Amino acid sequence: MKHLISDIINIFTSCKCPLVDRVMIFSEGELNFPTGSERKRPVVKFVRLNDDGNPGKAAEEIIRTMFDRWKLSKPDLVLSLHGATDIQVRLRNGDEDNCMIKGLCRLINTVDSLWLLSNSGDKDVLRIVDGVRTRAEVTDRDKVVSIGFMTSHSVEGKYLDSVTSAKHAVKSFSPANGETMSPAPKRHSVPPSAPPYTHLVLVDLESEEAEDKFQEILTSEIESRLISDNTFKPTIFVQTQIDKKSVRHIKEALAGRRPVVLCEYTGSEHFLSYALQCENIQQFKKRYANHLKRVFYGDVSDSESENLFEEFCDQVHTIMNSKDLIEIYNVTTCDNFDDSILLALLKASGATKEYFFKAFSWNRCDIARRMIFLHNLVLSDDDMAELMTRALCDEKCRLGFIELFLECGLQMENYLTEERLDKLYELTAHQSDVTLVPQETSGCKCYQKSVTDMVRTAMRGQYTRHDDAKPYTDLFIWALLVNRFDLAPFLWLRCVDPIALALVASRFYKYVAGRGFPDPDDGSHRREMACEYEEKACSILTEIENVDPDAAMQLVTRRHPSYGNLDHLELGALASCKKFVAHHTCQMVLDRRWDGDISDAWCSKLIAPVLFPPLIFCRVKFKTEHTCFGKLAAFYDTPMTKFVFNWITWLAFVILFSHVSIYLRRLPFTIADYILHGWLAVLLIDGFWQMLVPPDDRRSIKRTILNYRKSVWNWFDMTALTCAAVAFGLRFYDNATAFEMVKVLYACSCCLFWLRVLRSYIFHQYLGPFIIMIRGMLKEMYWFLWVLVVFIVGFGVAINIILSVERSPNVDILRDIFYFPYFQLYGELFLDAMNTTNDKQIPDTVSSVAFSMFLAVYLIIGNLLLLNILIAIFSGVYQRIEANSRREWRHKRYFLVREYQEKPSLPAPFSICIYIYRIIKYCFSKCQKQGVNNDILYLHGTNVDDERRNLNELELKCLDSYKRRQQQKEQPSLETKLSQLEKRLKHMERILEDNLHQ
Repeated sequence: MKHLISDIINIFTSCKCPLVDRVMIFSEGELNFPTGSERKRPVVKFVRLNDDGNPGKAAEEIIRTMFDRWKLSKPDLVLSLHGATDIQVRLRNGDEDNCMIKGLCRLINTVDSLWLLSNSGDKDVLRIVDGVRTRAEVTDRDKVVSIGFMTSHSVEGKYLDSVTSAKHAVKSFSPANGETMSPAPKRHSVPPSAPPYTHLVLVDLESEEAEDKFQEILTSEIESRLISDNTFKPTIFVQTQIDKKSVRHIKEALAGRRPVVLCEYTGSEHFLSYALQCENIQQFKKRYANHLKRVFYGDVSDSESENLFEEFCDQVHTIMNSKDLIEIYNVTTCDNFDDSILLALLKASGATKEYFFKAFSWNRCDIARRMIFLHNLVLSDDDMAELMTRALCDEKCRLGFIELFLECGLQMENYLTEERLDKLYELTAHQSDVTLVPQETSGCKCYQKSVTDMVRTAMRGQYTRHDDAKPYTDLFIWALLVNRFDLAPFLWLRCVDPIALALVASRFYKYVAGRGFPDPDDGSHRREMACEYEEKACSILTEIENVDPDAAMQLVTRRHPSYGNLDHLELGALASCKKFVAHHTCQMVLDRRWDGDISDAWCSKLIAPVLFPPLIFCRVKFKTEHTCFGKLAAFYDTPMTKFVFNWITWLAFVILFSHVSIYLRRLPFTIADYILHGWLAVLLIDGFWQMLVPPDDRRSIKRTILNYRKSVWNWFDMTALTCAAVAFGLRFYDNATAFEMVKVLYACSCCLFWLRVLRSYIFHQYLGPFIIMIRGMLKEMYWFLWVLVVFIVGFGVAINIILSVERSPNVDILRDIFYFPYFQLYGELFLDAMNTTNDKQIPDTVSSVAFSMFLAVYLIIGNLLLLNILIAIFSGVYQRIEANSRREWRHKRYFLVREYQEKPSLPAPFSICIYIYRIIKYCFSKCQKQGVNNDILYLHGTNVDDERRNLNELELKCLDSYKRRQQQKEQPSLETKLSQLEKRLKHMERILEDNLHQ
């Protein structure tokens, strides 16, 4: 900063203009301009220069004021806006200057600090500066510093007092006596009382002509020497309109090697853009000689006009020789004014490493891409690795740069080392929704164990990070953990297992959303992301199914060692991805698992073979050839057969239990009692076996218990079996009360056992959705009961207060509080019982009237309001579930198929033989010290590796197809293309009209 100040001081001290030698600062402060409304008046900081002093002191005071008192930061980019004052052609419509304003607003979002310098009285320039200040985002307005160079004569006498000797005078602009303020201006117009600047430099010399000339010198020198020690000079000359004076300004800017952005319109100023297309100056003279002489020099003699035009052509020729520094921006056809500014800067500075780093800090990938592919800029591997790390860690979305580095040959396998991955976690761990605790290893922080534990927790223990993990997979998991919502989909498209990772991402976001957030919108956003990744997995699976349905089914059953050796279907169920589980391919896999080796099987057709096994050999058809014993094993090992067999035996058990309970005697036990309680004992063993013994080595005992507890039907079983076991023990007590308890417990068990029959309805495509609806309504009714109990207790206490007559404390009061109000909701009013106390009729007193009023209000609220609200809630639940009933039923069907896959081939009570056989087999395998083969493959072929490789290739091809479809959706619509075409045709029409008029 000190070097910058000294350079600018040298500008003024080295200037030999006689006007500059007499300038110094004599006052500075703040000005309050009227707005013409009740809004707060804008405060503008100013400095004022007069003709007493030397240029060195004036420059020193200006710089000190800018950086010490005004506290201006060093600019990233300086734009010098210039207009035209000698022509009457202005911007044709609001859309044209809107394009420039929008472009500058986007530029403000790009850079950290932007200076706008202007010494022009052109209204278009003022309108642009004002539009940028008012239309920029609130958070970006502090980035903009607009400095205007004005003459003191333009404001003195009307808004500014005469010369003051105060060093730091603070003045307030207000209308002079007798003047009235004009009404609020229209859009894009700037009142003369409120210049659109944040800072002003007022020049006070002997004459207005001297002031204007000094403005040009001062502005030009500040622009050209603002940053003189850098290779990268972020100063740009922007010419919004062209006249004969602006041509001289452009020539001077090009002489200082400053880039120029020339705004091209239709009209008389179009000559300069035409000159830049000419091969020589003679071609330009031939086209525009007569026209420009008439427009610019029509008020002088012919000879003088010829001389002035030749001088003018010399200036144009000088500009033509520096066309490499000029960027033409067409206002009527181009909306990217910020691109033109940055491209002009690229022309001036060249494709250098410094400018590339500056483009990276501005997040302008388009400029960086031009530097690499058009200007052949070569970055070293270390530079690309450094920028890649910054792009990944930056909270701004820098996907363009990440993709650019990958296109330039950055190998992710070489880039993402363990140390660099830990560095990424270290830089971004504070942005995660979960806690990541590093481990100190040789003085370095290692996050891998914490990350693995967190993902394993989210995946319910089904995650293991292998040493041969893919770099994009590690980066994708990192993006999930540190909330890189825009970067994660980009990395997902480059992963090897997109379907599995999409299901993992869906599960992780649901897990994080379930932890709770202070802001509910954050939780909703995570749930939306979970649905988005589930949709991605379904889209890829649909692409594969369209190509090869059989390969899609093999892909669904492919297991992943990193995720507990689960297949895609099991991952989808673990992540509660109902739409994925309900996918057609997944349901086809479930159908195959459900049917097993039986072809053309229906549950009704299997009832007879189950009851009479010899029919298996004549009525059941198998997909493959089997021996007699093989047919029996294949038949009874099929999940559908297990389901039918279990349903028949369960129905027999419930009927037997109902018979014994109805004709219950304490002692002695009958044959039915012995059969029933033996059956109950086997069911109890079966329940504990399912709860404690994992079905395979891929699950732990803890996970098996948690999965068992998640099913409400298992709670039904254990509750009913516990009640039956307690009742069995109480039957040995010779006590009437104990026997009454036995009957109550048997009744509860019998009721639960009958409700358990509804579990078998889940498999049916019509009855299954009804069971799901009942469950959804019970959840809603649970919360409704919390509201209902308030009214019941309130009314029950109130009527007991009114009707009680010297009542002593006892437990019966609780019955009266709940019993009568509850049944009164259903129409049983108990008026006779409540109007009588101690067998005496209550007289028509105040209490009786109050009771009637309380009852009337309670019935209105309870019967009419609350119950109708409950009906409306049930209707909403029905409509919501009915809309997704097929998906819900298919999701529940998966768990039914998995349950019967894991069940023994024989139901209770015959399953006791299976358990004895398994125990003997386990003990024998331990004695022989034989391990269990965990490599369970669901691929069918002679070469498993080839099939896996083919499936991976197919999955990646379909991923590319999905990517192309998404890109097609993001392309502009036909209406947008037609609108752009119409805009270009109008521009061509204007050019033709102007050429005809010339």
